[in-house]
Amino acid sequence: MFINGLAAGPVTYSPGGNSAQNNLSTMLTAPATIGPKAIDQTAGVVGVVRAAVDPLGIQVTDIDPGAEPHLEIVLVGQGWPFSASYPSIAPFICDRFLGNMIGFVNAVPNRTDADLAGSVLFVIGVMNGLAPTWQPGNCVAISPAGGATCTYANQVPISTSGCSGTTQDQLTVLTTNLGCP
Repeated sequence: MFINGLAAGPVTYSPGGNSAQNNLSTMLTAPATIGPKAIDQTAGVVGVVRAAVDPLGIQVTDIDPGAEPHLEIVLVGQGWPFSASYPSIAPFICDRFLGNMIGFVNAVPNRTDADLAGSVLFVIGVMNGLAPTWQPGNCVAISPAGGATCTYANQVPISTSGCSGTTQDQLTVLTTNLGCP
């Protein structure tokens, strides 16, 4: 899991098949130049996210893995290409994981490390096929209240029609897709 704080400066992302290696995202309708970052919170966000997913064996870095397969979450300080009302956006395919996707977190000023980390944890779940839930304190809650204090869990009730079943074992999904043996 690569959390991109755009420390190297602006990056142009383009519409296309999801490819973190080639800066392509199905979420975009036009090329978007993002950054340089407007806030310097990457280290704090990475630390909070690491603490939340470390028990699952998920590796989190703020160093671009380059050609290696990875998921990327971009902390967008300047150049947010989506509706200002979106705190984050990522591809979602119910019950499926597609590697090398890119998610985006709106890092507007005044968002705390914990708040941004909560959005990153939501995006991690969505990019792994976790269905949104109304369960308070869950990292994929539709109305998050816990920020970075959220958790993933077993047998979480799901709120999205079209996904299989009425519950989802988030821990198994995440460790299967992202966990290290």
